[in-house]
Amino acid sequence: MAQSLPTQPLLLSGNLQKTKYLYLPDSQSMIKVSSKEIIHLEGIRNYTIVYLRDGKQLLSARTLKTYEKELADLDFVRVHKSHLINLNYLLSYDRENATFLKLKDQKQVLISRRKRKSFQERLNNFEWSNN
Repeated sequence: MAQSLPTQPLLLSGNLQKTKYLYLPDSQSMIKVSSKEIIHLEGIRNYTIVYLRDGKQLLSARTLKTYEKELADLDFVRVHKSHLINLNYLLSYDRENATFLKLKDQKQVLISRRKRKSFQERLNNFEWSNN
């Protein structure tokens, strides 16, 4: 049975004021990106693709592990060796199959078996708000 979550971008009540800014490459320059604009990050070897709320995708020459450490105190959770998601953009999660997450950008992200339990615990402690 899939759990349906609100469709608007969600913010954790306690973290409304928390944000970090990352400097990411955009063609030939660096742009300042708020962590609140990041839907998810996908690691591919020593590179990371950053998926933004406006549909942009930025390629960074930093590892996903680097971003995981940098965003650890915010609403980001590692759900797979290749995926770090922002819980504020989670649309649905099937607790019975516990295989895929659906994000606001309509992308489905695989949850690894090893990360399932910690993800479910984190999700249970997450407070949803439509602000």
